[in-house]
Amino acid sequence: MGYKGGGLGKNEQGIVTPIEAKMRPKNMGMGFNETRVVEDEKNYDMRGPHQFLENLEENADEKLAIMPLMPELQHNLRLILDLTQLDIQNIDEDLRIEKKTAISLQKHKDELE
Repeated sequence: MGYKGGGLGKNEQGIVTPIEAKMRPKNMGMGFNETRVVEDEKNYDMRGPHQFLENLEENADEKLAIMPLMPELQHNLRLILDLTQLDIQNIDEDLRIEKKTAISLQKHKDELE
């Protein structure tokens, strides 16, 4: 029972380090848009006797291939995919019905002439 120091979530796929709070300058409202400087995220690997510094952006593609997506995201994507396939099937069925109707009306028109 209790926090064991792993990632957040059932499968420990969430963040490991807590979000750090920043002090806002005095008399600055919440709507103030401060310019954000994008910095490279650095990861210090302290497992061995030496300290290694690696850039996280270089390994992002490899980590995405290894790390499974969050289950909630997979479920939502599956729902969107299923609904889109159903819409495509309905549109295809409507198109087939319209084509059959057009052919039958053309035959009826040819019979009347």
